[in-house]
Amino acid sequence: MNKRNKSMKQIESKQLSSGQRPGDLFVSGLFRYGKAMKKEKNNPDHMIDGSKSAGSRPGQSKSARSSDSIRKKRSGWSKRLLVWGLAILVLGCASLVWQVSPSLLYPCAAADHSGEYSPAVQDIVKRAKDQELITWTPKKDIAGWKENMIYKAGETYQGIPYGQPVDAAYIGWDASLEDFANAVADENSPMYSARSQMIAVAPYYSTDCSAFVSWAWGLPSRQTTWTIPEFGDLVSTDNYAEAQIGDCILNENRHVVLITDIERNASGSIMAMEITEAAPKSLFSKDGTIQTTRYGTGSWHSLYEVQLRYFNAGYSLWRLKE
Repeated sequence: MNKRNKSMKQIESKQLSSGQRPGDLFVSGLFRYGKAMKKEKNNPDHMIDGSKSAGSRPGQSKSARSSDSIRKKRSGWSKRLLVWGLAILVLGCASLVWQVSPSLLYPCAAADHSGEYSPAVQDIVKRAKDQELITWTPKKDIAGWKENMIYKAGETYQGIPYGQPVDAAYIGWDASLEDFANAVADENSPMYSARSQMIAVAPYYSTDCSAFVSWAWGLPSRQTTWTIPEFGDLVSTDNYAEAQIGDCILNENRHVVLITDIERNASGSIMAMEITEAAPKSLFSKDGTIQTTRYGTGSWHSLYEVQLRYFNAGYSLWRLKE
């Protein structure tokens, strides 16, 4: 008699002596046997009758079998991680090729740069680029917007610094680019001895998003995100498909940016867009100055980011009234 049957007989004998009926004994024994079989099925290393579990080697201890099981699981996960890593690498390389040279994957996407701009659009872009491309090297350290960064003495920066200098000097409106350059060069100028503090600490000579767009659009006075729409025509609240160079993307309660370049393919679809903005230090303005971000071909940023960051977040497309 094997150990399993012997165990069942012992259970029956014990229960008979306690006065239980044969039917009760059968049900009870069947229940116990079922639990034992289930445990054996769920745990191959568990031995009901003392025999070796399937797959174990002769003389192998329980701890050794457990170690083998752990090694197998680790090996399985290592293979899965390797496959996922290779898949991510392939997708990353494909994305890079698409962004840098889409014509390799999609021949009709060869960029046809928007060539002829109207004089008004040319003027918008020039005024914007003048404030973006100016370089300056402070003589002393200067605290940035809300003191979240320091413009360090001796380091060269590009673009007018961000600020809301209501009680100081907005570049373009209260001071020219030449005034800004002269102030940076003069250690005794307000650039170093004073700061704007009405809304938050900011460089004495600086600008914000709406003042920048107002200046680029050539408006008669500095506007806010609430008043810029009075000088424009609403183009779209849904997407950037009809965007043109010189348009702005605006959310009255948050921010406004300027489109300074667009590239289209042969069918007229937008393949790349450059957005210039005055913003505090962030992913899109690493130095807290006016900077341009390119989206689409030739960039790590996709055009979908334009849709997601702006139009899916309540922004609208506006064009300067003629």
